[in-house]
Amino acid sequence: MMNNIIQEYLHKAITNGDTITIKYIKPNGESSIRQISEICYSYEFGGDNEYIEVFCHTRNERRTFKISRIIDIEDINKKESISQVKKKKTAYTGNML
Repeated sequence: MMNNIIQEYLHKAITNGDTITIKYIKPNGESSIRQISEICYSYEFGGDNEYIEVFCHTRNERRTFKISRIIDIEDINKKESISQVKKKKTAYTGNML
């Protein structure tokens, strides 16, 4: 479920040319936070929309990230992350009685 939401946010960022912040899990298990822009799908390692190529502001160079390792995205314009949006949608908002 979360991966579908991440795919949707990435597609929107690609379409709109947005700069976003991602949190992802490195192959060694460590988490990392990166601000990225100039996002496009990458087929460098094969697969269909499994990777993105981006400009990484942290490293100041082009980088490739595996989408399945991305665990959260923040839209820097809205200052809201996917996990925050998901919590809002699942929060109890009414009286059941």
